[in-house]
Amino acid sequence: MRRILGFALLVFVLTLLVSCKPKVPSDIIQPNKMEDLLYDYHLAQAVADQDAPSKSDYNRRLYFDAVLKKHKVTQADFDSSMVYYQRHTERLYHIYDNINKRLQNEAGTTANGGASGKYANLSANSDTTLIWKGNNSEFLLTSAPFNKMPFYIKADSSYHAGDAFEFSMDVQFIMEDGSRDAVALLAVRYDNDSIATQNIHMSSPSHYTIMIPSFPNHKIKDIRGFVYLSKCGDSKTTLKMMCLSNIMLMRFHQNGKMPAASGPQMQQNGQSGMPQSRQPGMPQPGQSGVPINQSVPNSESPQGLKK
Repeated sequence: MRRILGFALLVFVLTLLVSCKPKVPSDIIQPNKMEDLLYDYHLAQAVADQDAPSKSDYNRRLYFDAVLKKHKVTQADFDSSMVYYQRHTERLYHIYDNINKRLQNEAGTTANGGASGKYANLSANSDTTLIWKGNNSEFLLTSAPFNKMPFYIKADSSYHAGDAFEFSMDVQFIMEDGSRDAVALLAVRYDNDSIATQNIHMSSPSHYTIMIPSFPNHKIKDIRGFVYLSKCGDSKTTLKMMCLSNIMLMRFHQNGKMPAASGPQMQQNGQSGMPQSRQPGMPQPGQSGVPINQSVPNSESPQGLKK
């Protein structure tokens, strides 16, 4: 009898806790409607950026007005709702998690992503292998903990000494004002605990690629990195976010063909440079940028890299 009463009391307490969970105020755009609005907003912004790049700011405003009109929402209602969701970041993140799933379903990708384009027909045993296990696309907000995408991969027997790596993604900023600044970093740790890293700042819509070259004399212990979105201004009423799509992390065995010209390099919009080394570390929440102390390593062996 006591067990029955105890179970009934537990159910009552849990029900009470659930019923006491704060609801979204009635004067705020409700989560389901906000999700549909922001989903259309995201698609409209992507179209605006591609339609006429030289007039992208003007086009984004026009497309945004059209989205508001479609959902019968005023600018004032949207702004006040964004103030609420920016203060309740977990709700906004949940909304964008649903949007991300919708976009991936429409794109025909799985939750674990997949190789596309020039890497679409790779097999698991080929010299060029997709090792990315995360989502094919992600949204980052400017508030911690939703402003970073860390990743970690422990090497296994399929990794060889001399493997090279390429981390790439398409980036789109969805911001009405303020600066646009994000950092991506890729780091490879070897069997002597030396670390080769590459990093890149991202401030405009583009395809970005980071490459770690081959160091033939050392086995790989692990691969890690992150993408980090800075605060990007102090506005609390405008949407500030970053969309990552076509995320891929490729591994190349020594006898595999590297996708770029021979020699170590880092690519972004046609630019290149020698790989640089530093101890990788996640940026602290609230930082407007990531301090990077760099030095040029020995391109023949990771012995010259910082430990």
